[in-house]
Amino acid sequence: QVGLLTLVGLAAKNGILIVSMANSYLAQGMDAGSAALAATTSRFRPILMTSTAALSGFFPLVIATGASQISQRSLGAVIFGGLMVSTLTSLFIVPMVYTTVKTFSTGRIKASPPSDPVSDQTIDPAM
Repeated sequence: QVGLLTLVGLAAKNGILIVSMANSYLAQGMDAGSAALAATTSRFRPILMTSTAALSGFFPLVIATGASQISQRSLGAVIFGGLMVSTLTSLFIVPMVYTTVKTFSTGRIKASPPSDPVSDQTIDPAM
């Protein structure tokens, strides 16, 4: 349970970095696909470096020996394996989902501006 909680925090961080950067590119006027690609490209190295550092830090837990090796190995295996999968997911799946969601949310559902009930009424000049 502790390993899953740690893994969720580490995995969410990578997705947040990409989505945050893509939103800033989207605000600058890029379309959703270009924003997601630019965000993934610009955040690729930091995400890879952070994940590599974390993986190298958790690897001793995977190969632990000694009195508490069972608990250390189980914790290490959850975090190490999950972080490898979440890094790949963050770099490939998150941009695709972001593009899909932004395309559908801005492409299909276009809100019409609210009408002003006062200006819609015809005013009789004789009154």
